[in-house]
Amino acid sequence: MKGDAKVKRISTAFIVVLSFCCVFSRAQDYYVAEVSGKPGGTLSVDGMDPRSLNPAFGNDGASLNILKFIVESLLDENEFGFPEHPALCKDWWISEDGCTLSFVIREGLQWSDGQPFTIEDVRWTFEEIYLVAEMTLFGNSTFMSSAGDLPLVEVEGNTISFTWSEPNALAPRTIGLTPILPKHSLEEYVANGTFPSAWNIGETEKVVVMGPFVIEQFHLGDTIVLEKNPYYWRFDSSGFRLPYIDKIFVKVSTSMEQALLRFEAGELDVYNPSAEQFPRVLSMAEEKGWSVLAGQPRPLTEFLMFNFNAPDPVKREWFRNEHFRKAIAYLMDRESILNTIFSGLGASIHGPLSSSSIYYDPKVEEFNYDFSPTRARLELKRGGFDWRSDGTCIDEFGNPVSFQILTCSWNSQWVGIVTVLSDQLSNIGINATTAFMDWDTYVTKAHSGTFDSMTLAEGGAEPGLLTMVYHSRGVRHYWNYHPDYNLSDHITEETYFYPDWQKRIDEILEAQKSVIELEERCQLFSEFQLVMAQHLPIVFTATQLLLYAYDNSIHHGPWKYGSMFELPWRPWDVWRE
Repeated sequence: MKGDAKVKRISTAFIVVLSFCCVFSRAQDYYVAEVSGKPGGTLSVDGMDPRSLNPAFGNDGASLNILKFIVESLLDENEFGFPEHPALCKDWWISEDGCTLSFVIREGLQWSDGQPFTIEDVRWTFEEIYLVAEMTLFGNSTFMSSAGDLPLVEVEGNTISFTWSEPNALAPRTIGLTPILPKHSLEEYVANGTFPSAWNIGETEKVVVMGPFVIEQFHLGDTIVLEKNPYYWRFDSSGFRLPYIDKIFVKVSTSMEQALLRFEAGELDVYNPSAEQFPRVLSMAEEKGWSVLAGQPRPLTEFLMFNFNAPDPVKREWFRNEHFRKAIAYLMDRESILNTIFSGLGASIHGPLSSSSIYYDPKVEEFNYDFSPTRARLELKRGGFDWRSDGTCIDEFGNPVSFQILTCSWNSQWVGIVTVLSDQLSNIGINATTAFMDWDTYVTKAHSGTFDSMTLAEGGAEPGLLTMVYHSRGVRHYWNYHPDYNLSDHITEETYFYPDWQKRIDEILEAQKSVIELEERCQLFSEFQLVMAQHLPIVFTATQLLLYAYDNSIHHGPWKYGSMFELPWRPWDVWRE
């Protein structure tokens, strides 16, 4: 009997191996993952309506949340947001001099419409799209070296190489994590000059991808239905073509309160609660059968920015006044904000990097802006401000200090922060009105450069990419756009404000592009953080911890919760019982 059992086990193993070999019998460089799950089932997650499904132009949060299910790049991120594992490439390396990044592309794969994926798609994606400034929403500067040159792209056999005139430390991220696009599907748009409008939300049936899911249905304001890509190129160790999940339902919510109610009712399987909602979710976890987790601070810097180029020249001078901004920082009652708005599940922000970043320098905390109305008044005095007998704060010319703070109505934490700050400002005679608006209007306002002040959040694992935010010529340098940003607006060379500390920030952000060694990069980013904390071009606020909640029937592969924002981080290996 024992011998028979042994033979049976060997026979079973042989059948599995034989089946596996049959799947991979052709010259196809499939990706085999060391995961094991149960096929079938659906997943429901929260979301918002995307603005575009074109990866080169759909850079808003809602669009990116859909794109993560459907697009793929040459490399995969690890759970901490750094490029690490081969994806559409099967091998990659950097030359000894750090100037050339090379990838060997997988062969025999197919797009979601069944057409072959080739190295020509990769070459075309970069040379015809991402390396051409007008072909992306934010231009091509992120692909440049510190010398300002774009890479030379060369193809030899099934290897594609990108070479700069000097080392490019960001290349594995900027090249490796860029979504690859289908030439056969999109070249017509490029040829007729309509690429920016390609794959808008009205033509989802035309979207062709390499990701684990494709778009099956799109109901604006309601639900986006994703179904598994029948040509997906990742398999598990038993030979099953991933993903495990058959369909994902992205249910559009108008508020976090609505999303929470849906999660409680079982309409959502996965939810990222706010800090305010977390105690309620945790109290229901056992009864509902949820897994609820709290992690490290989000890899976000959240802040209040004042427009150095405000159309009103009087306000413009207030906002450029360093003492004014420091006074606002002293009136940001972070302890109260953390205890009330964040329910104790948050962390103060002291500089442009989150404390969860490997580049974080705790020395920024020495620039202490703990809540102090007294110090706020002293800073205002130093900046030339004073008070009338009725308590109204005025500038040196007698103008009463009054401005508007904008924030997104969907983000209850931002609403709470500006409400608390507005009350504190009124206590020292400053009239700060608040205005709340929907996300699309809010983003449009930020890009216009015509606001007084706004809340915002920026961040990520790689601070080198924050150039577009903190460099004076960055496309998201909202609070002090360069005159070249929009030649038709109110910002001119004569009125532009470019202090020495901003010049030094620019130098650091340009230099780091060519610095490969981690220790040297840490030194540069340390100085960057300290300059920002000292001169405070933006007023840092607070951020919550990473908070997760999901149904206990949901499982995933062998990865840990890191600094990634939302679940499922790696949708191709998620499965449910």
